[in-house]
Amino acid sequence: MLALTQAIKVERFDSLDKIGANHLGPNRYSLRSKPLYLYFPNQFLPISSPNHLKHFLAQFGKQSSGDLLALNRQLLALLQSLPQFAGFDTQQMGSFLYDCLPPGQPEVVTLPSRTKVFISYSHKDAKHLERLQIHLTPYVQDKLIDIWDDTKISPGAKWRNEIKNAIESSNVAVLLISADFLASRFIRENELPPLLTDNDEEDGITVLPVLLSPCGFDDHEKLSRYQAVNRPLIPLSKMSRHQKEDLWNKVAKTIKNPTNP
Repeated sequence: MLALTQAIKVERFDSLDKIGANHLGPNRYSLRSKPLYLYFPNQFLPISSPNHLKHFLAQFGKQSSGDLLALNRQLLALLQSLPQFAGFDTQQMGSFLYDCLPPGQPEVVTLPSRTKVFISYSHKDAKHLERLQIHLTPYVQDKLIDIWDDTKISPGAKWRNEIKNAIESSNVAVLLISADFLASRFIRENELPPLLTDNDEEDGITVLPVLLSPCGFDDHEKLSRYQAVNRPLIPLSKMSRHQKEDLWNKVAKTIKNPTNP
């Protein structure tokens, strides 16, 4: 056990199964997994069977690789990468797996699909966010969509994680673009990078830019790849009240059914 704990402290996780095989012989599974989980509950799942670990990995469509502790770490890393398990500790993860995906059950888990609408905006444009929210309210009340913007972050929450989880669970991202939006360091560094990836279509997210006022949208290399809801020559600031309401209605209907705007 001393050799195992020392390897964990220096994060030599790839050597753990070899150490166990050399020092603990045929009983290496039962003699390692439980003590290691007790000593390092954040580093391992409370699962001591390689076959169970392979089963759980298969339920998520993953190819298993390695022996007991490598499999344990592989499964833990997978669960921690999924927004559905945000806030779970390893004991809760283990309980979920055995309760919902017990070994011997052939069903493959179906994780909740992307359902949120992520809205990115500058706080200086908050009045436009409020108008869009009004147009979306009937769809929210009918539980057809679930909108998210940074006003949903509760005091004391880890806002970076909240934003990351919201983006990962969204199927539509609405960008309310203005000069203030483009000038926002927060938006540029925290919201745009995970949204404007080269595989956004494969990731299942539709990006909808809405141009609020004249700005450098056309000069933004990644943003300008996306078709804006309104033409850059006719931003919201140029529109009459009726035209603005017509635009927000169009945005709302596109959000409700992004595959058939």
